[in-house]
Amino acid sequence: MTDNQKSSVLNMLHELMQQKDGNGWVTTRQIADAMDKSIYCARADLIALRNGGRVISTQKGRGRHNPLLWKVLP
Repeated sequence: MTDNQKSSVLNMLHELMQQKDGNGWVTTRQIADAMDKSIYCARADLIALRNGGRVISTQKGRGRHNPLLWKVLP
């Protein structure tokens, strides 16, 4: 993942969080749709950012239909 791609994903995640009063968790689907990417590409990008310590995630529930939720670290 290039620095430009990282920056684009972080900016979009931050923008979506701001739409939820800055406190809201954002789903992988919301990010994918906003960036016109597949959910799988968006998830891979977000996991790379999480592994780099730039974002955090949590899962809402267990199993299918329980999305990963994302936030930018302060």
